[in-house]
Amino acid sequence: MKRDLIIGMSILIGMFTILSCETVLSVDEAVIEAVYYETTTTITLDVNNDWTAYSSADWCKISPPSGDKNVKSIKVTIQSNKSYSDRECQITINSKKKTESILVKQVQNDAIIAETSSLSISDKAQQFSIIVNSNINYTVLSESDWIKQIDTKALSSRYLTFYAEANNSMDSRTGTILLRQGDGPFEAYVKVKQSQKDSIILSKSSIEFNWSSAYDSLDVLANVDYSIIVPESCEWLHVENGGKGNNSMIYVSADDYIPSPNDGWNQIISDRNATIIICFGSLSREIHVSQSFRDYIWISQENASLYTGQTLAIEAMPIFHDGIDQTLYWKSDNESVATVNDGVILANSKGMAIITVSNADNSYSSSCIVNVKEVIDDVRITACGKNIYQYSGYFAITLHSRIIIPPAAKSIAFNSVWLCQPNGTVVDIKGTRNGYVQFNTFNLYQNSISDRDLDYLSTWFVLYQVEIDGENYNFRQNINAHYWISNI
Repeated sequence: MKRDLIIGMSILIGMFTILSCETVLSVDEAVIEAVYYETTTTITLDVNNDWTAYSSADWCKISPPSGDKNVKSIKVTIQSNKSYSDRECQITINSKKKTESILVKQVQNDAIIAETSSLSISDKAQQFSIIVNSNINYTVLSESDWIKQIDTKALSSRYLTFYAEANNSMDSRTGTILLRQGDGPFEAYVKVKQSQKDSIILSKSSIEFNWSSAYDSLDVLANVDYSIIVPESCEWLHVENGGKGNNSMIYVSADDYIPSPNDGWNQIISDRNATIIICFGSLSREIHVSQSFRDYIWISQENASLYTGQTLAIEAMPIFHDGIDQTLYWKSDNESVATVNDGVILANSKGMAIITVSNADNSYSSSCIVNVKEVIDDVRITACGKNIYQYSGYFAITLHSRIIIPPAAKSIAFNSVWLCQPNGTVVDIKGTRNGYVQFNTFNLYQNSISDRDLDYLSTWFVLYQVEIDGENYNFRQNINAHYWISNI
């Protein structure tokens, strides 16, 4: 009996030992549900042996990854979900032959994200697109009336296409596209900047000048740094820029336009024109400039001097625009002095006359002032020292004189040429050489010639007795001794 009792107790003790060594492993929750941003939670273990744990995803971190029976918890860190989808992973814990699994669920990151927050477009009318990534429904709003959405179909990730109207203003503009969740907090903005229309606006495109020099100006409204091109052949045209910028001025001026046959145009005369170009790249504007020529009667000379009996032919030419009578008429205001016949002037007597050429109604005219003289009015005598030299200790003096008679004289005859001294002494030379005479040495001065000697010589005079065109004339001229001595 005793033996049986001992055997029975041994069996009971063995069974208790077997039961007391069984592995224990359990967790306090089988599922972890996490929000999209980073969170940390703790898993509590009931374990009686060594254990290990691992996560099936890198975004789910566990600490510590292993422990003994005394380590009863695991810290789980779930990183932010930056994607736009829900995700899951599994945490597995092993101890001996027992295994526990925990399912980790993390919701999506609700968002509306445009791949660009701003873009620039040209001034032209055009379509453009933006790429939007979103995992929620949203609406598209344009805060600018010049931007309109073409496709309004809602997609989770898509191109949104818009139409931008042309920007015809001179300033750039910015519009905003708003992507907004219906009742939620999520939204995104896209700024659209449209460049200005390159513009050059002129206050006028044509300028007209009459024949006289003048200037004009025009306002320029521009948002570009423009250039001004003036034809090189238009030397009569001048252009200045009064500063650049949004508002500036251009000054245009023209020289007098008084053409004449001497300009070598073969008498083909017309108004002149030029085109000024204001440009920036392919953008250009034109200013057309015209100038009319002066209507007048061109005359070959405006002053003339004639001797009686002479003739002079002057020319005249009507430089008129079409519609003006070009017939010319000549007249003299003093026919006793000068007459005119078809531009040929005849000098009749000494005096002054105005020769006028005009058109039929006398609306245009030009004049030539004619002075008529006698030949003797232009007879001129020179009389001064020619030479000075020493002779036997004295200074010897030579004088010369010349009479100049205009070529208009028909005949000239010299009767006598006299060198006259105040004391009555005279020297007569019968002939001349082209009106020139020389009075050889006739006086001697010892050592030098003083101012007093020069004053005395200046009282001497030359007298010419000449027959000009059948008339006898006497011409007298004092010796200019001071001029002679100062010009030796």
